[in-house]
Amino acid sequence: MSASALELRGLSKRFGRTLAVDGLNLDVPTGSFVCLVGPSGCGKTTALRLIAGLESPSEGAILSEGVDITRRHPAERGLGMVFQSYALFPNLTVGANVSFGLPGAMPTAQKQARVAELLELVGLAAFAQRRPADLSGGQQQRVALARALAPGPRILLLDEPLSALDPHLRDQLRAELKALQARLGITTIMVTHDQAEALALADQIAVMRGGRLEQVGSPEAIYGAPANAFVASFIGPLNQLPATVGEAGQVVLANGARIAADISGLAKGAAVIATIRPDAVRIAGASDAGALSGQVIAREFAGASVRLSIRLGDEGGPVLRLDVGADHPRASAGLGEVVDVALPADQVRLFAAEPRA
Repeated sequence: MSASALELRGLSKRFGRTLAVDGLNLDVPTGSFVCLVGPSGCGKTTALRLIAGLESPSEGAILSEGVDITRRHPAERGLGMVFQSYALFPNLTVGANVSFGLPGAMPTAQKQARVAELLELVGLAAFAQRRPADLSGGQQQRVALARALAPGPRILLLDEPLSALDPHLRDQLRAELKALQARLGITTIMVTHDQAEALALADQIAVMRGGRLEQVGSPEAIYGAPANAFVASFIGPLNQLPATVGEAGQVVLANGARIAADISGLAKGAAVIATIRPDAVRIAGASDAGALSGQVIAREFAGASVRLSIRLGDEGGPVLRLDVGADHPRASAGLGEVVDVALPADQVRLFAAEPRA
């Protein structure tokens, strides 16, 4: 058996003149949870539909456990899929919806046992005779998941399954989904536009832009060591400060302020984007050399933390966001107050400035 449950090899899809998926190469390890993320129109949903067999690729191949399934019918791929809309049959009971995913030749008693097992698995054992309209959004999502799992697929495909839920329920079901996937050990590929969701659920995140893969890696690698400015800005909050490379391990911001950074391999005067996460910026202390000063222009309270937006220098200067604990002495800084901040050099990442479109 291949170590990869699924392999995409040079996968492309054209719709007329539009290249929706462009030469995708991706290995999905057996038993892993992989999230495809990216902005709207990046090709992530098209890629999922190609894997499912709902679209035919223009080029490339799809292998499942080393076997080419590129031209196989969707029902012959050993996949289960949960759609964004859940696609439940409103005229059927919950039990009948789950049973619909089972082979027609399966004996009735065996079907009933399998349905009962799955409804117990997703916490809906008492809802078998209900109709979808009688269920909450979260319960409908669980029914759709049980139906997708019914035939025992090798791979589970999820198309933004939590996007229609309110934030509190989404967080709850996110935890349930991760626990269920780990319990079953089923290889799972999920499309999501929610970066926090991907960071919380995935073993691997595949970031897409313009039909291409920008980076594939663990959540820690994607967040902490992004391959480029696009990945850095898409995954998690990020300060992006236009700058030019200076001397002695420094870059110069647009307002003339200097910050320390690793400039290895960059030519003096090169245009760069200096990036740093808001949670990596610190309120400067007496021992912080090279601290920057700015005025608070916005303050957002988030319970345990406060996000301050600070304009560095004069009007029109760059704006820096930083997160401080709600109990920090400067967390109560009001609009217009001057705050000194420190940007640790090991937390500043430089990327070549991309040309404007």
